[in-house]
Amino acid sequence: MSHKIVFLDRETLDANVRKPNFPHEYVEYAQTAPDQLVERLKGADICITNKVPLREATLKQLPDLKLIAVAATGTDVVDKAQAKAQGVTVVNIRNYAFNTVPEHVVGLMFALRRAIVPYANSVRRGDWAKSKQFCYFDYPIYDIAGSTLGIVGYGALGKSIAKRAEALGMKV
Repeated sequence: MSHKIVFLDRETLDANVRKPNFPHEYVEYAQTAPDQLVERLKGADICITNKVPLREATLKQLPDLKLIAVAATGTDVVDKAQAKAQGVTVVNIRNYAFNTVPEHVVGLMFALRRAIVPYANSVRRGDWAKSKQFCYFDYPIYDIAGSTLGIVGYGALGKSIAKRAEALGMKV
């Protein structure tokens, strides 16, 4: 038995997609507009999506669909109740960007607390060159240690961010 696999928004994922090791027909689209969904997924039993929403009205028109693979960490782009009602399995990429996202969060925390972007823009404008002293303090600079970080969602990524924040002396 051959499976029809449709990737709705391939350009949203900058990674190699490993082809399945079972008989299949694979079609991918760079992007898919809402009015193209049903036509493109007609006859497909596997849908891969990243950001294209699959809502109740669309799913009801796709009786052949058996699996929705979300190429991201969450599954909020899919109406999971409707998928379940139709017997469609919904999965996502577990541990996707497990290091990348937490490291990016830490970088952004430093950028915010140390005013890196405002200072970089200030230097580009020539403010440092005009300063009468080597140091100038046009923007407040705050420590990371001792500050508090609120995390919404405590899955693999949230826990990884918390671990890094605690290692920097933050309260989570």
